[in-house]
Amino acid sequence: MLLNINQLIEKLNFEINGIIHIGAGSGAELREYSKLSTNNFLMIEPDTDSYKKLVLRKYYYSLFFKKNILTENCLITDKIKNDVPFRLMNVKDCNSIFDLHLHKKIYPKIHVKKIVNLESKTLNSLFEQKYKITDFNFINIDIQGAELLAFKGADKILGKIDGIYTEVNFEELYKDCALIDQID
Repeated sequence: MLLNINQLIEKLNFEINGIIHIGAGSGAELREYSKLSTNNFLMIEPDTDSYKKLVLRKYYYSLFFKKNILTENCLITDKIKNDVPFRLMNVKDCNSIFDLHLHKKIYPKIHVKKIVNLESKTLNSLFEQKYKITDFNFINIDIQGAELLAFKGADKILGKIDGIYTEVNFEELYKDCALIDQID
C-alpha cells in the first residue's frame, strides 16, 4: 500500500506533525514523505532484509532533505512476546504473522518461503521506552491483517493520534485476520 501522502493531506483537516509508519518495508514512501514540511518519521519494519534497505533510504533522505527519520526493526502486535511466528513470503509486501487464507486462491504464486520467530513489541512499549508521542499525530499502517493487534497494543497513545491510514480486509485474506467491521 503505497501512500501518496500529499494527496491525502489535501483531504485532511489537520496538519501532520509526525508520521508513525508500521510495516514500512524498504521505505518506498520516504520519497513522498521527504516532500512534506513534516520532519518527524518513525519507520517500523520487522523483516531484516527490508529493514536494511530502509536504513539506507533513511540515511539518504535524512542527509539530503534534513528529515528526522527514526527506524525500528521490530514486529508490532498487541503484546510483548518472544517467539512470534512471522511468515516471510516470496513477495515481501505479503509478510505476515498470519497464515495465508483466501490470499492463496487470489494470488496462487505467492507462498510462504520461510517462518522466523520474532519478538513482538507494542506501540505503547516503544513510546514508553524511546519516543515522545507528541512528536507524532498520524499513523500509516499496512501489516497484512494484524492492524487490529497493533491498535490494541496502542491504547495509551491512540488518543493523541489525529489520523490513521490503514489497510483493511473485507474478507479473510489471511487466516484469522481482522475484518473491516472489527477495525471500525
